[in-house]
Amino acid sequence: MFDFEIGGSEARPRALEEISNIPSNRTLLVLKLTQKDPVRPETLYGLNTVDAVFNHFRPEVEVEMESPAGMPTKETIRFRRIADFRVKELVAQSPFLRSLDTQYQEYTQIGRRLNGHALLRTMLGNAETKAILLKTLQAAADELTKTGKAGQ
Repeated sequence: MFDFEIGGSEARPRALEEISNIPSNRTLLVLKLTQKDPVRPETLYGLNTVDAVFNHFRPEVEVEMESPAGMPTKETIRFRRIADFRVKELVAQSPFLRSLDTQYQEYTQIGRRLNGHALLRTMLGNAETKAILLKTLQAAADELTKTGKAGQ
């Protein structure tokens, strides 16, 4: 029960001073989930579930993200349950992250299509045909830009 070392002597704890371990079927949750420091430490009783803790404290954090163009974007992320820490849930809360995720999905789909297109892979493998393809795509992009400006 007690661990002794050389020269140690047993000092039995008194019942009033004893601190028992947290049972293995319990969870102690100690986190700082907001940017605000507490005014004073707070001990709460009766919060028996994780949901009760989230409902009481309503944690949220303001984050600043930077777009690929270098523009800062501020958003507030709220945590109402443990699942809100998952990437999918964080993306669902943030319009900025949703737009980046949509872009990622589109680029991934284009990449898969390009990898599956044998003729295009062959064209990109040859420097001369690659240059012609890039020139054609640039001309098409320029034409679309002109058409878009003319329609405004």
